[in-house]
Amino acid sequence: MKGFCKNGHDLSVSQYVNGNTGKRRCGICQNEYRRNRYHGTHGEKIRIRNLAYHNNHSADIYRRRRERRKQHPEKYLNQLRRNRARRNGISVAQLDQMEKDQRGRCAACHRKATLVVDHCHVSGIARHLLCNQCNTAVGLLQDSPERIRKLLNYVVRVSQIVIATQS
Repeated sequence: MKGFCKNGHDLSVSQYVNGNTGKRRCGICQNEYRRNRYHGTHGEKIRIRNLAYHNNHSADIYRRRRERRKQHPEKYLNQLRRNRARRNGISVAQLDQMEKDQRGRCAACHRKATLVVDHCHVSGIARHLLCNQCNTAVGLLQDSPERIRKLLNYVVRVSQIVIATQS
């Protein structure tokens, strides 16, 4: 069966056939329907069961997770990169290009350091890679050029006072 379901899923890849009626449906939509129907009526019971399991087995869960990370460090690092890119609304290729363009240096202070993605808090658009200190400073100053200028003037004024008192 070719085509797409009403939600845009490719029916040549995901097709579900009801054994009783022979009616064809999108397999993805059918699975979502089943999951939502079950969770809708049993959601609280599932949540309580999962929470109890986690509380009783958390040490084992974390131990297995640490072991998997040690056995497959490249997989863990790739997952971190994908998450980092996804959180900031960019692709891994864009993140790699930013790192290459900046040569592993902070876009503000040019120090070689562990870099984080700086983004606009209004639009959410990723801008550059900054060291954690520069990114924190920009965030605390609320991305305001006026606040940054005032703080710069203050630091210059105070440093001149300190130099004058030392002379």
